[in-house]
Amino acid sequence: MRAILILLAAAVLAACAPAPVQPIQAAAQGKVAGFGTLTSFGDWEFQLAPAYTEVKALGHQAAVRFSAGAINLATAKKIQASLDAAQIFLDQSRRGNAKEPTTEQRLLLIEAQFQISEARNLLEIKK
Repeated sequence: MRAILILLAAAVLAACAPAPVQPIQAAAQGKVAGFGTLTSFGDWEFQLAPAYTEVKALGHQAAVRFSAGAINLATAKKIQASLDAAQIFLDQSRRGNAKEPTTEQRLLLIEAQFQISEARNLLEIKK
């Protein structure tokens, strides 16, 4: 009985814990790919989700273009470096449990968006 109560308490506590941002992606035949980011509605992570998704999508596009010979190795490395930096800024901005972000978190998002913009420019993608 005691073991069941402990398991039940653990399950209840786990259900109450906020879920971290989880980038997801899917691929299919015919060169179709989908990307998304799972997060809770309404909090700061929800506002970061589009940037996380764009990092994954641009990384995929860069890999496809590099494999097809549309971009060279140096450009692919620059794109990856920008996307890696963006990912780091996003991860740093996501820290904390506040619904409203701090000024530092907002600045980190701006830094991430700049890095994403750099990668987009290297891929010659207009937004």
